Amino acid sequence: MSLAPLPFVRFATDELHLQLSPAWRVLLLVAVDGVEPCQLEGDEREMARKLFGDVDTIPEEARRTICWRLGRGSGKTTIGAALAIYAMCTSDLSSVGPGMLSAAVIEAPTKPTARISISVGRELVRGSKLERCVVEDVADGFAMQRPDGRVVHFMAVAASRGGATLRGFDILICILDESEFFASNEDVASADGYAVNDRDIYAAQRPRNRGLTVLESTPWPTQNLTDELFSKNFGRPVDALAAIGDSITMRPDDWRLERDAKAALETDPDNARREFFCETGVRGGSRLFDPAMVDAAVVLARALIITAPYGAAIGCGGDLGLERDSSAIAVVSNLSGAHELLESDEIRPTKDAPLTPGYVIKDRFVPVMARHGARSIVMDLHYRQSAVEHLSPLGLRLIDAPTGAQGKYDTYMNARGLLHSGKLKIPPSARLVAQLKAVTSTPLPGGGTRISSPRRAGQGHGDIVSALVLACFEARDSAGQTLGPSRFTAIPIRSTPFGGGFQDWGALSGPPSQAPSSTPAHLMPGGPRGNSPQGIPWTPIRTRWGRS
Repeated sequence: MSLAPLPFVRFATDELHLQLSPAWRVLLLVAVDGVEPCQLEGDEREMARKLFGDVDTIPEEARRTICWRLGRGSGKTTIGAALAIYAMCTSDLSSVGPGMLSAAVIEAPTKPTARISISVGRELVRGSKLERCVVEDVADGFAMQRPDGRVVHFMAVAASRGGATLRGFDILICILDESEFFASNEDVASADGYAVNDRDIYAAQRPRNRGLTVLESTPWPTQNLTDELFSKNFGRPVDALAAIGDSITMRPDDWRLERDAKAALETDPDNARREFFCETGVRGGSRLFDPAMVDAAVVLARALIITAPYGAAIGCGGDLGLERDSSAIAVVSNLSGAHELLESDEIRPTKDAPLTPGYVIKDRFVPVMARHGARSIVMDLHYRQSAVEHLSPLGLRLIDAPTGAQGKYDTYMNARGLLHSGKLKIPPSARLVAQLKAVTSTPLPGGGTRISSPRRAGQGHGDIVSALVLACFEARDSAGQTLGPSRFTAIPIRSTPFGGGFQDWGALSGPPSQAPSSTPAHLMPGGPRGNSPQGIPWTPIRTRWGRS
C-alpha cells in the first residue's frame, strides 16, 4: 500500500511547506492533479490559457509525459524534487517484486546539476515530517521507508550513454532536468555511437517508468526532443502535455529575479529573452555583436592611436598568426569601467612570405606595448614557446588566455557585454568594424556555443577582434581601482598631421624632461628623448604599467 492519496498541490504546501505562486498552482493542478483547464474559473482559467494555450480538456494519453519550458529561476528544480518525493510516498508498489529497487529519478546533463537536485530534495524532506522516514543518505540521493515498510529511493544522476543509469530498477517518476541541454542527435539514437543522447534516455526509461515523465528546461535554440514535444503539443496536446512560463510569471513576487531579468535585457538581450522569457530565438548562427551597437561604439572624430587617461588600467592582447592568418595586437584602457581601444596593429602574411615570430613580436608588438606601458600581453597557446622566447629577454611577460571553448566564450561575452552596455569605445577603423560585425555565435546541442569568425576576402579571420577581446579581458579586473604612484614609459611624439603620419601629442601629459632611470631601456628606443629605429621621436609620459 501507499500513503493515503493526497493531491500534489496539497502535498507540496501542507507536507513540504512550499509556497506556490498562482502560476505554479495552476500548472500543477492541471499537469499533476488531473484538473481539466475548463474546470478552472476566473484568473485561474486565464492563467491556464497562458501556460497551456487554448486547451479545455487533456487526452489521457497526453498526461503521462509532461513537457515544461520554464524561465531561469522559476523554481523548476525545487518543484521537480518535490514531485520525486511525492512519487516516493504515493506510488503503488504492489506489483514490485521483493528485493527490487524502486526509485524516483532526476536525470540532469551534468553531475553538478544533478547534485543540486539531491541537495534541494534532501532539504525539503529535512524540513518536513518525512525526515523520520529517512533510512539512508548516499552520494546520489537518499532512501525513505514508507508506512507500508517499503524502502524507496531518491536518485539524481548525470546523463549517460544509452540511458544506462536508468536501467535495472523500477522508476516511480523520471524527471529530466534542463532537458534541452542534453545532447540530441537522431542519427546516433539507439545505436552504438559515442553520444549521450536525450532520445536514448527517454526511450530507456519508458518501459520501466510506473509514473510520469517530466521534461523541464529553459529553452535552448537547437534541435532536441523537448523542443519537438513542446512544438507538437503546446495548445493541442496529443502525446504530451506542454506548458510554458516565463520567470516573472512563475515567481511574480521575487523582486531580485525581476531586477536580474531587467539588467540582463540591457546587457545581453538575446540571452535574457531566452533565459528569462522563454523565447528560443533563431536556430543556427547569429551575429554575436549587434551591428548597431558596434556602430555606436565608434568614436568618429578620434585618432587611430591615443594615450590612456591618467590612472587607467591597461590590458594588452595579441593573436599570433604566421602563415595563413594575420597577427594582431590591441591595447585597451579601463578607467572606472569605461574601456577604450587605444591602439591596434595587424600584420598580414603573404602567400610567398609568411611571418616570423621575431619580426612580429620584436618589431611590431613590442613598440605598441612600449607606447602604452604594457609589461605583459595575453595570447592563446598557438606559438606560445616562440612568443615566450622573444618576450622574456625584453623583460616582458606572456599571460595565457583562458583555454578551450569555455575560455573563448568567456572572453568574447565579456567584450560583448562591454560593447552592448556602451562601455567600450573604438576608433573609426573600417576593418575592425567589419570583423566585429562578422563574428557569429551558434548554439550547440548539449548547451555549448561555438563562436567563430568567417574568412572573408579583405577582412581577414577576425584577428584584430581576437586581440581586442583578450585585451578587454585582461583589463577587466582593474575597473574602478585607485592607482598608486605612476611610472614612466615612452610614446612617440606625433609631430605631423595624422593623415600623413602623426599628430603632436607632446603636450598631453606634461612630462618631465627625462624619464626615471628605472625605465627599461627596451621600452625607450633611442634613449630618454631620442629616435626609435624607425626614426620616430620618443618622449616619456606619465602612465600606468600593465599587470606583470
